Amino acid sequence: MDRRLRIGLTILWTLLSGAAAAYALLKASPTSQDFMFLPDQWAEWLEQNYDVRTLLMSLAVLLPGAVLLGKRAFRTQRWIYVTLVTGVLLALELTQLWLPTRGFGLPDLLYTFVGGILAEATGQSAQTIDENF
Repeated sequence: MDRRLRIGLTILWTLLSGAAAAYALLKASPTSQDFMFLPDQWAEWLEQNYDVRTLLMSLAVLLPGAVLLGKRAFRTQRWIYVTLVTGVLLALELTQLWLPTRGFGLPDLLYTFVGGILAEATGQSAQTIDENF
């Protein structure tokens, strides 16, 4: 895949999924049912497993970009991408401290941070697979 196409797709995905994440993080009383594209069973499971929802959101935003940038030539760009996007997601989580309709919790920060670590590890794995095949 062309270098510009990989970077373009990463930017597009990050903007779209980041907007959905910002909506979920900043909206008063969000539920998984707010996302109409989710099957009802998934939305119900996500409501029952609230903390896992934060991890999955982080992974949904970060993983496609980390995999698209999973080539040796993109190693530095991938690290910067994962670090910056994880930082933005953490900042959005912290913003909940000042929103009276939202609850802030340290587990949300932890799950977001773990999502960033898993995304970078997946990107490194994609790089290793790309080099060996």
